Amino acid sequence: MWSSVLSGLFSGIIGVLGAVYTITKTDERQEVSLKVQATNDLIYRNQIEWYGKLRVSIAELISQFIHINMIIEKLNYVEKETEKIRLNGNNRQEMRNAIDELDGIEREVKDSLIKIQTQLTLVNLYLFENSKEENYIRNKLSELIDTYYSPKSFKPIPEFELNLLVEKVRELLKHQQTQLIDKISK
Repeated sequence: MWSSVLSGLFSGIIGVLGAVYTITKTDERQEVSLKVQATNDLIYRNQIEWYGKLRVSIAELISQFIHINMIIEKLNYVEKETEKIRLNGNNRQEMRNAIDELDGIEREVKDSLIKIQTQLTLVNLYLFENSKEENYIRNKLSELIDTYYSPKSFKPIPEFELNLLVEKVRELLKHQQTQLIDKISK
């Protein structure tokens, strides 16, 4: 009889110890799981913020392209008018005014090119993966700068080029969003 009581008591103690051990391990696993989830949430929020900054930087860059295109068109017009004034040769004051206007446009061009370079640097910093979409955008931006804003041929970027760039940026952002959703759902 005492052996039955002792064995029951012993079994009960072992059962309680086993339950405590199981509860402790489960709590530890849940704690680790919550920490991992919190870390993942932080990473995902940061990625979303990063993509937002990329979107804003590219939008600002394209806006600067459009702005400098207008300046280039203005420059071309003023240069033609200045040439007409020079050929007529009658009015020195008109010539001085035209030269002053060209100087002002030159300052605008320099300011715009600095803004473009700044935005281009930001965009390149945000494009840190070597995905097909990011590489295309990097290469396209370099091509546009080299082709249209080089000292040899300073001309406006055609609208179709800017539209193509916008479309590729949309594809990139859609691709990034899809990747993020895939990561979150796993």
